Amino acid sequence: MASSPEPLHRPKYSAMLQDTEKPIESLDLDVVLFQGRIGEECLEGKASGADNIAMLSALLLAYSVEQIFSLKEEDFQQPEIFLWFGIPLGLAAGSGLASVLILAFLAIKIRRLAGRSWCQFGRDVDAALLERKYGDREILQSALRPFTQNNSVGEVRFHAREWYYHPDNKTSAMHGLTLFQAGFFMFGIEVLCVTILLVARIIDAWANTFKMTMALLTVVPLLLAFGALLVTGSLHDLA
Repeated sequence: MASSPEPLHRPKYSAMLQDTEKPIESLDLDVVLFQGRIGEECLEGKASGADNIAMLSALLLAYSVEQIFSLKEEDFQQPEIFLWFGIPLGLAAGSGLASVLILAFLAIKIRRLAGRSWCQFGRDVDAALLERKYGDREILQSALRPFTQNNSVGEVRFHAREWYYHPDNKTSAMHGLTLFQAGFFMFGIEVLCVTILLVARIIDAWANTFKMTMALLTVVPLLLAFGALLVTGSLHDLA
């Protein structure tokens, strides 16, 4: 019987993070560079996730906008359905546009800051080569020092990761993480509203005997999909 894999040595990793609290002169610069680059690569992954959600939101937004421009009260057999269709339609368009704008510009900002980090410290070069670029080891240490002191969790946070987790303005506590959460929340509102639009159209268009059946056929698969995502934790910790 095959032996189970050894557990990860988390204490060693924690110790490595805590080392960044020491003076930069006593740190292994290759380890500092590794930690900083890993953080930027993680943020680039978040930017790709924001892109994917923004594209899904844009698809639903296109439907909502098309419905707004073609919406006529006489197209509804039941006048009361028109009201219940118009309210979520406006909310779907507004939340969808907000989601696309927030997530698209968030991804752009992350990639721009990550690019600044790659330009300053490279992607896969070692400390020895960077010392030659900067001309002296002490100059490289001075360049790295702010990124070991910009957080209280022992990480090395280069430009993108520092901005993502820290407020970047003087008027609010908003930062990249809260922007991602806001964009994802708007996307959720958009999905809910578009579902209501579909059900309203079905109820208005189909004969009484088919209304409930068609509404259920629309809503149940969506509920099952969200249930599966919740059970597997796929909707958690995306930001």
